[in-house]
Amino acid sequence: MKGRIDTRYWMKGFWGLCAAVFLLVATGACASSGSSLPDGVTRGPSNLIAGEEFAYWKEEAGVRDVYELVDRARPRWLRSTLGGQSVSSGATAQTVVYRDGDHLGGIEELRRVRLDGVRHVEWLSASEADILPGARNIHINGAIRIITTASGGD
Repeated sequence: MKGRIDTRYWMKGFWGLCAAVFLLVATGACASSGSSLPDGVTRGPSNLIAGEEFAYWKEEAGVRDVYELVDRARPRWLRSTLGGQSVSSGATAQTVVYRDGDHLGGIEELRRVRLDGVRHVEWLSASEADILPGARNIHINGAIRIITTASGGD
């Protein structure tokens, strides 16, 4: 019949468009996971900056403080704090920072912690961070925990 659209060709175009959108989204998600590392340097788990990856950022890339380290290696940790999440009491959830078990405050405290003496930095979800001292008294959406060489352990 004249004027009728052949659905076979329309469906091919539709699925091609879906595939293109998926690739764009997937590429964007990978790009937002942090700056790329040079060959030979392995990125650790998404909740930890340690080992050779930490050494690269400190020694090769010239990162000076923990805020800059997180911003370059795991920017999602910082973005999850923007705006916070509203909780039932009307308060806003926030990301908190701990160093060797001591509560420092919010993410701006990361700028005050130099990398010298830091062993590793890790992200804790809200449920994981609930065990940290003082965490039960505030509404949090997660915690950034800094472990220093002075702590002598995890």
